[in-house]
Amino acid sequence: MPNESSDPRRPPLLWEQHCCLPLERRADVGELVRYRRPGGSFVSVNVDYVPHSAEDVVGLIASWRERIAADDRLRLAASVDDVEAASHAGDVAVAFDLEDSGPLNGQLDRVRHFYL
Repeated sequence: MPNESSDPRRPPLLWEQHCCLPLERRADVGELVRYRRPGGSFVSVNVDYVPHSAEDVVGLIASWRERIAADDRLRLAASVDDVEAASHAGDVAVAFDLEDSGPLNGQLDRVRHFYL
């Protein structure tokens, strides 16, 4: 995503489309601050891979969302506007990604279930 800004001196946005934390509910989400950059940053954190169940993933996301929301250096991002707001505030914008489709259990309509 290009970093569109009225200030051409602004550094580019760091975009990490697939980073990892230990897949444990109590993983240190504060480690995501390492992605903080002057031009802003966005990270998509992996929340599953085989053999994790849908229930495992839902629990992990709930735990991480709560702790990310409580960390004033991180912001949950559901839109480009959220990424821009985090960037301008000097925070790290965070979203989640599924590494594989296992948690969907073969049901495409479950994508809505995992949407932020």
